Formats: sequence, C-alpha cells, structure tokens
Amino acid sequence: MVEYANVHFALETMRQEAKATGKDGPRVLILGPENAGKTSVAKILTAYATKVERQPIVVNLDPTEGMLSVPGTLTATAFRTMMDVEEGWGSSPMSGPSAVPVKLPLVYFYPMQNPLEAEGSVYRPIVSRLALSVMGRMAEDEEARETGIIVDTPGALSQGKPGSLEMINHIVTEFSSMSPRFAYCVRCACADG
Repeated sequence: MVEYANVHFALETMRQEAKATGKDGPRVLILGPENAGKTSVAKILTAYATKVERQPIVVNLDPTEGMLSVPGTLTATAFRTMMDVEEGWGSSPMSGPSAVPVKLPLVYFYPMQNPLEAEGSVYRPIVSRLALSVMGRMAEDEEARETGIIVDTPGALSQGKPGSLEMINHIVTEFSSMSPRFAYCVRCACADG
C-alpha cells in the first residue's frame, strides 16, 4: 500500500505542475499478469485522486472486467466524486436516487475475451476510438486535463505473446497523442510470489 501512496503523491506533484504550467496531467498505464491486482491499483489511485478533489479519467481496456458496465466492454469515465464502497466502481440506481452521484461511462462493446484475438484487428480500432473520445474530453475539461488518465490493461498483454508489445505500443501511442509520454507505467507483480 505504501508504494501506491507514493505513486499517488508523485502523480499529485505532477498534477500541480500541470496546473501551474497549463500542460496535461500525468497518464498512468497499469500492466501486469492476470489476477495481479491491476484493477485494484486503478481503484486505489482513482480513490486517492478523488479524495483530494481531482477528476481522473479512468480507462478500462480489460474486456473480462467491466468498469461501470458489464464484462465484454471497454470503458472510460471521469470520476469527480467518491466511489460507492458497496458497489465498487459504481452502478445505476434501480429503485431510486443514489447517495453517491451516478457515473456515466463511455462504453464500447468488445466481442472477444482476449485483445490479441484476430491479431488485434477488432481491439485496435475500439481502443483508438476510445482514446479519441478521452482526448476530446480532456481538451474541453480543464480539471480532467490537469488530473490525467489512469489506464487499466488486460493481463493478456503482459504474457509475452506475439503481438502484445505492439498492442501496448498502440495503447501508449493513442493515449499519448497530446502528451509526449506516459508519466508512470505501473507493473503489478503477483502477490503469490
């Protein structure tokens, strides 16, 4: 946990610099094998950012794990308020108003389980379209631009399979179009060993 707090403080320093200079905030790409805690790290960094009244844009590129949506989707949303502890990433209220404001994600359907299926020919254009929408939001929303992006990736990209490095490069390129580089690349290690 200390490591993630340190990453948060480093990101917060970069956010303050971005606000002072009028530049883009940091972008964080979270990589690691399946079940290593990538989504947990994304949740922790998002919660820390909202706690200090920042508005990160969180992008979930893992089709096996839905963020504010069902599995089988790629999503992006701006978190301005805290997350609901009981619901995790949040959900839509079915029977009345929610105590926590409802998040409205941008959702794209991805029909496969692995991003490398069909040599990435289906995954790449969806990632490009999602990145274009995120960059458009950042161009119009100063708070989101200063806070930056947190990108949660699927574990399949960290298994060294053919095409995985090219896909990681594609993700970095698409989400870095307004900024020369990612600020941090967090690689999650498996807790077992």
